Amino acid sequence: MKKIISVFFCFLLFNGLSKAYDDAFEAQKAGAYTIDGQGNEDFWASAVWYDIPYVWLPYGATVAPEDFTGRFKLAWTADVLLVLAEIEDNVFSDQHADPFDSYWEDDCFEVFLDEDHSGGWHESGVVAYNAFAYHISTLYDAVDIGTSGTVLLNDHVEVVIDQNGTVYTWEVAIKIFDDTYDEEGSNTPVTLTANKEMGISLAYCDNDGTGVRENFIGAVNVSEEDQNAAWQDADVFGTLTLIDNGQTSFEDISGNENTFHIYPSPVQSFLYIDSKELFGDAIYSKVYGLDGRLILSKKFDGGNTGPYDLYVGMLDRGTYIIQLENDKMNYSQLFYKY
Repeated sequence: MKKIISVFFCFLLFNGLSKAYDDAFEAQKAGAYTIDGQGNEDFWASAVWYDIPYVWLPYGATVAPEDFTGRFKLAWTADVLLVLAEIEDNVFSDQHADPFDSYWEDDCFEVFLDEDHSGGWHESGVVAYNAFAYHISTLYDAVDIGTSGTVLLNDHVEVVIDQNGTVYTWEVAIKIFDDTYDEEGSNTPVTLTANKEMGISLAYCDNDGTGVRENFIGAVNVSEEDQNAAWQDADVFGTLTLIDNGQTSFEDISGNENTFHIYPSPVQSFLYIDSKELFGDAIYSKVYGLDGRLILSKKFDGGNTGPYDLYVGMLDRGTYIIQLENDKMNYSQLFYKY
Protein backbone atom coordinates (compact mmCIF):
# COMPACT_ATOMS: atom_id res chain seq x y z
CA MET A 1 0.00 0.00 0.00
CA LYS A 2 2.88 2.41 0.70
CA LYS A 3 4.10 2.00 -2.87
CA ILE A 4 0.62 2.75 -4.22
CA ILE A 5 0.30 5.86 -2.07
CA SER A 6 3.79 7.04 -3.15
CA VAL A 7 2.81 6.70 -6.79
CA PHE A 8 -0.41 8.61 -6.01
CA PHE A 9 1.62 11.45 -4.44
CA CYS A 10 3.93 11.61 -7.46
CA PHE A 11 0.94 11.76 -9.81
CA LEU A 12 -0.49 14.70 -7.90
CA LEU A 13 2.78 16.58 -7.69
CA PHE A 14 3.63 16.25 -11.36
CA ASN A 15 0.11 17.27 -12.39
CA GLY A 16 0.49 20.61 -10.61
CA LEU A 17 -2.43 20.57 -8.16
CA SER A 18 -0.63 22.78 -5.63
CA LYS A 19 -0.63 26.39 -6.81
CA ALA A 20 -0.70 29.89 -5.38
CA TYR A 21 -4.24 30.94 -4.53
CA ASP A 22 -4.44 33.89 -6.94
CA ASP A 23 -3.52 31.84 -10.01
CA ALA A 24 -4.99 28.42 -9.15
CA PHE A 25 -8.69 27.63 -9.34
CA GLU A 26 -10.81 24.51 -8.95
CA ALA A 27 -14.13 23.62 -10.52
CA GLN A 28 -16.34 21.09 -8.74
CA LYS A 29 -18.24 18.36 -10.60
CA ALA A 30 -21.83 19.51 -11.14
CA GLY A 31 -25.09 17.65 -11.28
CA ALA A 32 -28.20 18.72 -13.16
CA TYR A 33 -28.35 22.48 -13.66
CA THR A 34 -30.45 25.26 -15.12
CA ILE A 35 -28.92 28.50 -16.40
CA ASP A 36 -31.31 30.97 -14.78
CA GLY A 37 -29.11 33.43 -12.87
CA GLN A 38 -30.07 31.89 -9.53
CA GLY A 39 -27.24 29.47 -8.77
CA ASN A 40 -29.39 27.54 -6.30
CA GLU A 41 -28.28 24.00 -7.24
CA ASP A 42 -26.69 21.98 -4.43
CA PHE A 43 -23.27 21.79 -6.11
CA TRP A 44 -22.93 25.59 -6.05
CA ALA A 45 -23.35 25.60 -2.26
CA SER A 46 -20.10 23.65 -1.78
CA ALA A 47 -18.07 25.49 -4.43
CA VAL A 48 -15.38 28.03 -3.44
CA TRP A 49 -15.84 31.76 -4.05
CA TYR A 50 -12.87 33.40 -5.80
CA ASP A 51 -12.47 37.17 -5.77
CA ILE A 52 -11.94 39.49 -8.75
CA PRO A 53 -9.68 41.99 -6.94
CA TYR A 54 -6.91 43.16 -9.29
CA VAL A 55 -7.31 46.39 -11.26
CA TRP A 56 -5.47 45.72 -14.52
CA LEU A 57 -6.38 49.05 -16.12
CA PRO A 58 -5.53 51.63 -14.88
CA TYR A 59 -2.89 49.32 -13.39
CA GLY A 60 -2.94 49.14 -9.59
CA ALA A 61 -5.77 51.65 -9.21
CA THR A 62 -8.25 51.43 -6.34
CA VAL A 63 -11.92 50.84 -7.07
CA ALA A 64 -14.40 51.83 -4.37
CA PRO A 65 -16.49 48.84 -3.15
CA GLU A 66 -19.71 50.66 -3.98
CA ASP A 67 -18.46 51.09 -7.56
CA PHE A 68 -17.45 47.46 -8.10
CA THR A 69 -16.86 44.21 -6.24
CA GLY A 70 -16.80 40.81 -7.90
CA ARG A 71 -16.42 37.15 -7.10
CA PHE A 72 -17.14 33.86 -8.87
CA LYS A 73 -17.48 30.08 -8.50
CA LEU A 74 -16.68 27.33 -11.01
CA ALA A 75 -18.20 23.93 -11.75
CA TRP A 76 -18.20 21.50 -14.66
CA THR A 77 -20.01 18.71 -16.42
CA ALA A 78 -18.77 16.55 -19.28
CA ASP A 79 -20.27 19.09 -21.69
CA VAL A 80 -19.64 22.55 -20.24
CA LEU A 81 -17.71 24.71 -17.82
CA LEU A 82 -20.10 26.52 -15.47
CA VAL A 83 -19.41 29.97 -14.01
CA LEU A 84 -21.45 31.70 -11.32
CA ALA A 85 -20.37 35.31 -10.82
CA GLU A 86 -21.69 37.82 -8.32
CA ILE A 87 -20.97 41.37 -9.48
CA GLU A 88 -21.90 44.45 -7.47
CA ASP A 89 -21.95 47.40 -9.85
CA ASN A 90 -23.54 50.75 -9.03
CA VAL A 91 -24.04 51.63 -12.73
CA PHE A 92 -24.96 48.76 -15.06
CA SER A 93 -24.37 50.13 -18.54
CA ASP A 94 -24.34 48.98 -22.16
CA GLN A 95 -24.20 51.89 -24.58
CA HIS A 96 -23.06 49.95 -27.64
CA ALA A 97 -25.87 47.60 -28.64
CA ASP A 98 -23.95 46.47 -31.72
CA PRO A 99 -21.68 43.68 -30.39
CA PHE A 100 -19.00 44.61 -32.96
CA ASP A 101 -18.87 48.23 -31.81
CA SER A 102 -16.46 48.94 -28.93
CA TYR A 103 -17.76 45.99 -26.93
CA TRP A 104 -14.95 46.34 -24.37
CA GLU A 105 -16.13 49.85 -23.46
CA ASP A 106 -19.39 48.58 -21.93
CA ASP A 107 -19.98 46.57 -18.79
CA CYS A 108 -19.07 43.02 -19.70
CA PHE A 109 -17.94 39.83 -18.01
CA GLU A 110 -14.89 38.20 -19.56
CA VAL A 111 -13.86 34.53 -19.39
CA PHE A 112 -10.48 33.56 -20.88
CA LEU A 113 -9.96 29.83 -21.53
CA ASP A 114 -7.02 27.79 -22.82
CA GLU A 115 -8.24 24.20 -23.23
CA ASP A 116 -4.84 22.50 -22.99
CA HIS A 117 -3.11 25.15 -20.82
CA SER A 118 -0.44 25.55 -23.50
CA GLY A 119 -0.23 29.34 -23.18
CA GLY A 120 0.78 31.65 -25.97
CA TRP A 121 -0.69 34.33 -28.19
CA HIS A 122 -4.35 34.10 -29.20
CA GLU A 123 -5.45 37.53 -30.40
CA SER A 124 -5.55 36.99 -34.17
CA GLY A 125 -4.00 35.18 -37.09
CA VAL A 126 -3.42 31.44 -37.39
CA VAL A 127 -3.19 30.98 -33.60
CA ALA A 128 -6.39 32.86 -32.79
CA TYR A 129 -7.97 29.82 -31.15
CA ASN A 130 -4.93 28.79 -29.19
CA ALA A 131 -7.18 30.22 -26.45
CA PHE A 132 -10.57 31.91 -26.29
CA ALA A 133 -11.46 35.33 -24.87
CA TYR A 134 -15.22 35.44 -24.31
CA HIS A 135 -16.36 39.04 -23.79
CA ILE A 136 -19.92 38.44 -22.56
CA SER A 137 -22.09 41.53 -22.80
CA THR A 138 -25.11 42.54 -20.73
CA LEU A 139 -27.10 41.77 -23.90
CA TYR A 140 -25.82 38.16 -23.84
CA ASP A 141 -23.47 38.43 -26.81
CA ALA A 142 -20.14 36.56 -26.59
CA VAL A 143 -17.48 38.35 -28.64
CA ASP A 144 -13.89 37.33 -29.45
CA ILE A 145 -11.19 38.14 -32.02
CA GLY A 146 -10.74 35.20 -34.36
CA THR A 147 -8.92 34.43 -37.56
CA SER A 148 -11.30 36.64 -39.57
CA GLY A 149 -11.45 39.52 -37.08
CA THR A 150 -14.15 40.15 -34.48
CA VAL A 151 -16.57 37.21 -34.24
CA LEU A 152 -19.69 36.28 -32.30
CA LEU A 153 -19.45 32.96 -30.45
CA ASN A 154 -22.96 32.97 -28.98
CA ASP A 155 -23.37 29.27 -29.77
CA HIS A 156 -20.53 28.52 -27.32
CA VAL A 157 -22.10 30.35 -24.39
CA GLU A 158 -25.39 30.26 -22.50
CA VAL A 159 -25.87 33.10 -20.02
CA VAL A 160 -28.58 34.58 -17.79
CA ILE A 161 -28.11 37.64 -15.56
CA ASP A 162 -30.32 38.14 -12.50
CA GLN A 163 -30.53 41.51 -10.74
CA ASN A 164 -31.10 42.24 -7.06
CA GLY A 165 -30.55 45.95 -6.46
CA THR A 166 -26.98 46.67 -7.56
CA VAL A 167 -25.96 43.01 -7.36
CA TYR A 168 -25.96 41.13 -10.67
CA THR A 169 -25.62 37.36 -10.72
CA TRP A 170 -24.18 36.05 -13.97
CA GLU A 171 -24.70 32.33 -14.54
CA VAL A 172 -22.81 31.04 -17.56
CA ALA A 173 -22.33 27.67 -19.30
CA ILE A 174 -19.47 27.50 -21.81
CA LYS A 175 -18.69 24.72 -24.27
CA ILE A 176 -14.96 24.07 -24.43
CA PHE A 177 -13.13 23.86 -27.75
CA ASP A 178 -9.49 23.01 -28.42
CA ASP A 179 -6.97 24.77 -30.67
CA THR A 180 -8.18 22.95 -33.79
CA TYR A 181 -11.29 25.17 -33.80
CA ASP A 182 -12.16 26.36 -37.31
CA GLU A 183 -14.51 29.31 -37.87
CA GLU A 184 -15.56 27.92 -41.24
CA GLY A 185 -15.73 24.24 -40.30
CA SER A 186 -17.62 21.84 -38.09
CA ASN A 187 -16.34 21.74 -34.52
CA THR A 188 -16.95 19.30 -31.69
CA PRO A 189 -16.63 20.51 -28.08
CA VAL A 190 -14.12 18.79 -25.83
CA THR A 191 -15.52 16.29 -23.32
CA LEU A 192 -14.43 17.37 -19.84
CA THR A 193 -13.11 14.87 -17.29
CA ALA A 194 -11.88 14.95 -13.70
CA ASN A 195 -8.29 16.12 -13.09
CA LYS A 196 -8.15 17.96 -16.44
CA GLU A 197 -6.20 21.22 -16.28
CA MET A 198 -6.97 24.29 -18.38
CA GLY A 199 -5.69 27.83 -18.48
CA ILE A 200 -8.17 30.37 -17.15
CA SER A 201 -8.60 33.99 -16.23
CA LEU A 202 -11.70 36.09 -15.57
CA ALA A 203 -12.27 39.82 -15.63
CA TYR A 204 -14.90 42.55 -15.63
CA CYS A 205 -15.06 45.71 -17.73
CA ASP A 206 -16.70 48.45 -15.66
CA ASN A 207 -18.46 51.31 -17.43
CA ASP A 208 -20.19 53.89 -15.25
CA GLY A 209 -22.36 55.33 -18.02
CA THR A 210 -19.66 57.52 -19.58
CA GLY A 211 -19.42 55.54 -22.81
CA VAL A 212 -15.93 54.23 -21.99
CA ARG A 213 -14.52 51.60 -19.67
CA GLU A 214 -13.27 53.19 -16.45
CA ASN A 215 -11.72 50.03 -14.98
CA PHE A 216 -10.63 46.59 -16.18
CA ILE A 217 -10.54 44.27 -13.14
CA GLY A 218 -9.19 40.70 -13.16
CA ALA A 219 -9.03 37.56 -11.03
CA VAL A 220 -5.35 36.82 -11.71
CA ASN A 221 -2.56 39.02 -10.38
CA VAL A 222 -0.51 40.13 -13.38
CA SER A 223 2.55 42.34 -13.69
CA GLU A 224 2.35 45.94 -14.87
CA GLU A 225 3.94 44.79 -18.12
CA ASP A 226 1.08 42.30 -18.62
CA GLN A 227 -1.75 44.57 -17.45
CA ASN A 228 -3.57 44.41 -20.79
CA ALA A 229 -2.36 40.99 -21.93
CA ALA A 230 -5.04 38.45 -21.01
CA TRP A 231 -7.19 39.07 -24.08
CA GLN A 232 -4.09 38.48 -26.21
CA ASP A 233 -1.68 36.15 -24.38
CA ALA A 234 -2.63 32.95 -22.53
CA ASP A 235 0.75 32.91 -20.76
CA VAL A 236 -0.77 35.13 -18.06
CA PHE A 237 -3.69 32.78 -17.35
CA GLY A 238 -4.01 30.87 -14.09
CA THR A 239 -4.58 27.12 -13.77
CA LEU A 240 -8.04 25.58 -13.56
CA THR A 241 -8.30 21.99 -12.27
CA LEU A 242 -11.51 20.01 -12.68
CA ILE A 243 -12.30 18.18 -9.45
CA ASP A 244 -14.74 15.36 -8.74
CA ASN A 245 -15.24 15.16 -4.99
CA GLY A 246 -18.55 13.36 -5.14
CA GLN A 247 -19.42 9.96 -3.79
CA THR A 248 -16.64 7.51 -4.68
CA SER A 249 -16.70 3.72 -4.73
CA PHE A 250 -13.83 1.29 -4.23
CA GLU A 251 -13.30 -2.45 -3.93
CA ASP A 252 -11.40 -3.52 -0.81
CA ILE A 253 -8.94 -6.39 -0.55
CA SER A 254 -11.62 -8.77 0.79
CA GLY A 255 -13.58 -8.41 -2.46
CA ASN A 256 -16.56 -6.68 -0.82
CA GLU A 257 -17.54 -3.45 -2.53
CA ASN A 258 -18.09 -0.51 -0.16
CA THR A 259 -18.82 3.15 -0.72
CA PHE A 260 -17.52 6.11 1.24
CA HIS A 261 -19.02 9.57 0.98
CA ILE A 262 -16.45 12.14 2.13
CA TYR A 263 -17.80 15.69 2.30
CA PRO A 264 -17.86 18.66 2.02
CA SER A 265 -15.10 19.66 -0.33
CA PRO A 266 -14.21 22.47 -0.22
CA VAL A 267 -14.24 22.21 3.60
CA GLN A 268 -13.79 24.88 6.22
CA SER A 269 -13.83 23.04 9.55
CA PHE A 270 -15.17 19.45 9.74
CA LEU A 271 -14.77 16.74 7.11
CA TYR A 272 -17.46 14.04 7.37
CA ILE A 273 -17.12 10.40 6.36
CA ASP A 274 -20.11 8.13 5.71
CA SER A 275 -20.10 4.46 4.75
CA LYS A 276 -22.99 2.38 3.46
CA GLU A 277 -21.81 -0.65 5.46
CA LEU A 278 -20.87 -1.34 9.07
CA PHE A 279 -17.19 -1.72 9.77
CA GLY A 280 -16.39 -4.07 12.61
CA ASP A 281 -12.78 -2.97 12.69
CA ALA A 282 -11.49 0.45 13.64
CA ILE A 283 -10.75 2.86 10.78
CA TYR A 284 -7.60 4.94 10.80
CA SER A 285 -7.81 8.27 8.99
CA LYS A 286 -4.70 10.16 7.91
CA VAL A 287 -4.38 13.50 6.14
CA TYR A 288 -1.34 14.14 3.92
CA GLY A 289 -0.07 17.17 2.09
CA LEU A 290 0.63 16.86 -1.61
CA ASP A 291 4.31 16.48 -0.72
CA GLY A 292 3.53 13.21 1.09
CA ARG A 293 3.96 14.69 4.57
CA LEU A 294 1.60 13.26 7.23
CA ILE A 295 -0.21 16.21 8.80
CA LEU A 296 -2.81 14.67 11.13
CA SER A 297 -4.42 11.34 11.97
CA LYS A 298 -7.42 10.06 13.90
CA LYS A 299 -8.80 6.64 14.80
CA PHE A 300 -12.52 5.98 14.35
CA ASP A 301 -14.15 3.13 16.26
CA GLY A 302 -15.87 0.51 14.12
CA GLY A 303 -19.40 -0.79 14.48
CA ASN A 304 -21.35 1.90 12.63
CA THR A 305 -21.63 3.60 9.27
CA GLY A 306 -20.86 7.11 10.49
CA PRO A 307 -20.86 9.90 9.85
CA TYR A 308 -17.40 10.15 11.34
CA ASP A 309 -16.09 13.69 11.71
CA LEU A 310 -12.53 14.90 11.27
CA TYR A 311 -11.59 18.46 12.24
CA VAL A 312 -9.38 20.08 9.58
CA GLY A 313 -9.98 23.74 10.45
CA MET A 314 -6.32 24.22 11.40
CA LEU A 315 -5.08 23.40 7.91
CA ASP A 316 -3.93 26.09 5.51
CA ARG A 317 -5.93 26.69 2.34
CA GLY A 318 -5.01 24.09 -0.26
CA THR A 319 -5.47 20.58 -1.61
CA TYR A 320 -4.92 17.55 0.67
CA ILE A 321 -5.31 13.78 0.63
CA ILE A 322 -7.33 11.84 3.18
CA GLN A 323 -6.46 8.15 3.55
CA LEU A 324 -8.79 5.65 5.26
CA GLU A 325 -7.28 2.35 6.29
CA ASN A 326 -7.88 -0.81 8.30
CA ASP A 327 -7.06 -4.49 7.85
CA LYS A 328 -9.66 -4.85 5.09
CA MET A 329 -9.23 -1.79 2.92
CA ASN A 330 -7.09 1.21 2.00
CA TYR A 331 -8.70 4.20 0.30
CA SER A 332 -7.49 7.72 -0.57
CA GLN A 333 -9.28 10.81 -1.85
CA LEU A 334 -8.46 14.47 -2.50
CA PHE A 335 -10.21 17.29 -0.68
CA TYR A 336 -9.83 21.06 -0.72
CA LYS A 337 -9.52 23.25 2.41
CA TYR A 338 -10.48 26.93 2.12
